[in-house]
Amino acid sequence: MNNINLIRENPETDTTFLVYQSNIVAVDFIAKEKQKHNEQILRIQKEEETLLNHRRKHIDLLEQISFDDLAKIIGKAVLRHKLVYRDIFYEIFHASPIFMTAERVERRQPRAYESTHYHITKQAFEALVNELANDEEYVGSQARGGVPIEIQVAAILWRFANSHFGFRLMCVSLNISDGSFSNFTDRFIEAMKRVGEREIIWPKNDIQLARNIAHQFKTKDGSDSRRLGKVIGAMDGKLVVIQKACGRGDQFVDRKNNPSFNLLAVCDSTTRFMYVKCGDSGKRL
Repeated sequence: MNNINLIRENPETDTTFLVYQSNIVAVDFIAKEKQKHNEQILRIQKEEETLLNHRRKHIDLLEQISFDDLAKIIGKAVLRHKLVYRDIFYEIFHASPIFMTAERVERRQPRAYESTHYHITKQAFEALVNELANDEEYVGSQARGGVPIEIQVAAILWRFANSHFGFRLMCVSLNISDGSFSNFTDRFIEAMKRVGEREIIWPKNDIQLARNIAHQFKTKDGSDSRRLGKVIGAMDGKLVVIQKACGRGDQFVDRKNNPSFNLLAVCDSTTRFMYVKCGDSGKRL
């Protein structure tokens, strides 16, 4: 006891003692942190090993089935879904039309799929397919027992929204040949031309319709709000990136050196299209 008191009475000895004591605490803290780090590394390694084992089991299971047989099985399962009445909707997983389904529509809030590769809502998809179901391009196809119309339309929307994907991915996912996919594309374009002529109308010869649109622009937020008068359309343009065309491809290259075309659109006060025009990106519309 006396020795301890004598040590503490010496300032230099006391300082050295405190330094040693601090070093011991620091070493102990570092050792505990290192132990925690090692335990965390071991836990992560065990989790990774478990995931790898599950992955190996899945790969072994898939290797027992040929890829062609697997694609045919999935394709047949998808095509067995039937329309309930004439109302349909689709579900999307991993941006693949292979998961398109047909079910009866229930009243619900429309859900947008901007985060997917379709850029269309279920409600809009339902309306589009029900509209195209009566078009001559699809009536014959359905009468011959072809691919359901909702699958055809979904596949083409997926193609248009993902122009960097080729035919092979569609062939693998839905067992649809290149020729059928081309027929789907041509059929959709021809049908949409007729739909566009009916739905996208510029009030050129309808004075009353033009006046109604101008009135809606002026009083959209109430009669007391200050709005633009004598306006019948809101105009905007966009460069739509596409695959470079085989013929005259250089005419579709824009100022950013991307293959694209110009899109000019005019909408009314309800954002409904009244006029749409497309042209080469290097030319005036």
